[in-house]
Amino acid sequence: MNNPIRNHRLTRTPRSREWAALMLLGGLSLLAGCFDADAMIASRHNLVQLTRLEEIDLGAFLVTLPYRPNSISSMVVDFHAFGRVTRGNYKKVAKAIEQRGPELEHRMLIAVRELELQELQEPDLDTLRTNIQRVVNETLDDQPMQAIGFYRFSLLAQ
Repeated sequence: MNNPIRNHRLTRTPRSREWAALMLLGGLSLLAGCFDADAMIASRHNLVQLTRLEEIDLGAFLVTLPYRPNSISSMVVDFHAFGRVTRGNYKKVAKAIEQRGPELEHRMLIAVRELELQELQEPDLDTLRTNIQRVVNETLDDQPMQAIGFYRFSLLAQ
């Protein structure tokens, strides 16, 4: 027996193909519009901020490390550090460093003296950079330091 309804389901008409294509295009257009605009804006803003950082001099330091048991000689850390701040904060940070310079230097010296010798021998000096950035951001308002770098750094035995 030949059922016309059953045969209709099995055959594809040009209209059903158009409908399937339209549904596929509609679904793809919905997927193409799925993005987080806020995340894209924040990402772009962070990229712009990184390219618009200014260096600000944090000073030159010559720090004799505390005596270490089983050490033949004392160690001296000689470095000249700078911080990276956004262009918009540069004048404000420079003024704050000028006003609070002695306190900042004192806290930086303590931060360096608290480090272990192994931390001062790290190739990228991550621990030292992190400690200096923490001290500067704790001392100054609004945590302005984005990064810390060194014009020079040496660890010497005396």
